[in-house]
Amino acid sequence: MSAEAVQEIIEILDGSDGSDGSDGSDGSTDLLHFLVQSLRDAKVAAAAARGILQLMTAESYRWKFRKLGVEAAVCSLHFFGPEMSMLATQMTEVLKPENSEDPDPAHESHESHETWNTFSFSSQNEDVERQVSVKVKLSTANEATRLSSHGWRVWPGAQILSQWLVSYENLKEMNVVEVGAGPGLVGLVAASLGAHVTLTDRCSAVLTALQQSTKENGFDSAKVVDLDWETPESIAAADLVLASEVIYQRPTVDLIPALLQKILRPGGRFCACEQVGRSQDGICLFPLFCAEMKELGFIKVFEEKHSLDGSDLEFILFQFCAP
Repeated sequence: MSAEAVQEIIEILDGSDGSDGSDGSDGSTDLLHFLVQSLRDAKVAAAAARGILQLMTAESYRWKFRKLGVEAAVCSLHFFGPEMSMLATQMTEVLKPENSEDPDPAHESHESHETWNTFSFSSQNEDVERQVSVKVKLSTANEATRLSSHGWRVWPGAQILSQWLVSYENLKEMNVVEVGAGPGLVGLVAASLGAHVTLTDRCSAVLTALQQSTKENGFDSAKVVDLDWETPESIAAADLVLASEVIYQRPTVDLIPALLQKILRPGGRFCACEQVGRSQDGICLFPLFCAEMKELGFIKVFEEKHSLDGSDLEFILFQFCAP
C-alpha cells in the first residue's frame, strides 16, 4: 500500500475521537468508503487490506480501530473473494477485546441458526434442455472462521461453474471430485446431473454441512471426505475434478497441480473457475498456476471469461486435461 494511502487511513483514525457519529462525522463510514474504492482493483484491494491489517496490529492505532466500530467495513471484505475474506478474518481476530476468548453471546446466537440456500440453473445451451435445483447448507461461521474456511458462503465462481456444467456437461455415471468444496454447490450440481461425486474439504463444520446437504437433496451417489491435499490416499482416480475460487494463496499454486497429478486418471479433466487478477504480494496467481500445470504435462483445452449478474468482477472458466 502506498505511503499516501497509509497516510489517508491514519488521518481517518486521527480525525476520530471514537464518538457515536452525532457530530456528523463517521470514521467507520470513511474507512468503508476507502475500502470499497480500493476493491475496484484486485491488486490494490489486497494491498490496502494488508496495510490496514498492519496498522491494526500497532497498539497506538488498534484501540482507535476498535472505537471507530469498523466491523461493517471489515465484514464487507468477506464478499470480495477468499483472499480478502481471509484478511478480514485476521482483522477480526486483531480487533477482539483483549483478554476475551469467549465469543460475543449475540454472535453465538446468530451462528446457531441454520442457513440453507437454494440454487436453480437452466441450461443456456439451445441443444440441451435441462433444469437443476439443489439446496445448500452453509457451515456455522464460528468454526469456519477459526479454521480459515470459506464454507459459510457460496462464492460467485461456484455459481458460474455450476451454470456451465448444467448447460454443457454430460456427467452421468462419471467419477467426480470437488476439491475445496466449501458449501459444495458445484459438487451437488454434478450429483444432480448423475455423477458419482466425492465432496472434499478439511474444516469439520464444512464437512458436517456437506453431509446434511447430500442427505437433504437425496444424493445417495455423493459422499463427503476429509481430504488432505498432500496425502490424498482416500480418493479413487477421478474422471473429472472440479474447483471454484481455490487459487487465492501462493501455496495452492503448487499444491493443486500436485494433487491433480495424484487423483486424476490419465486423460481426466480438471474444470475450475477463478477470479481474474487474483494476486498475492503483487504477483498474479493464475498464470503461475497454468505454468505449473504445463510443467507437469497437463494441457489446457479451454478458457473463457465470465461474469455473474450483479457483480463487476470477472472470472476465468477453464479446463486442463491430464497426461
